[in-house]
Amino acid sequence: MQKVSQEVREMREDMKMMKETAKETEVKLDTAIEAKLIDTVGSAVKAQVDDHFQAMNSQLSSVNTTLDQVRSRAIEKRDRKNRAANVILYNIEEASGNSREDR
Repeated sequence: MQKVSQEVREMREDMKMMKETAKETEVKLDTAIEAKLIDTVGSAVKAQVDDHFQAMNSQLSSVNTTLDQVRSRAIEKRDRKNRAANVILYNIEEASGNSREDR
């Protein structure tokens, strides 16, 4: 009878140790899962932000190209407008006066 009681006590102690080990393992697993989840969410957010910045960069490049084209067209248009009133006279000698009024 004492031998059986001793075996039962040992089994209870073993069970307690197994429960403690199981709890520690559960805590470690929970921590690992949370860390992995945070890493996964972080990498997903990073990927989305990178994609967004790349899209914005391409759109900015497009806007800058369009602005450069519009500027060059405006400069060309302004230049044509300024030259439109110019009169070119062929085979006529230039005045020889020194000042503007003399010519």
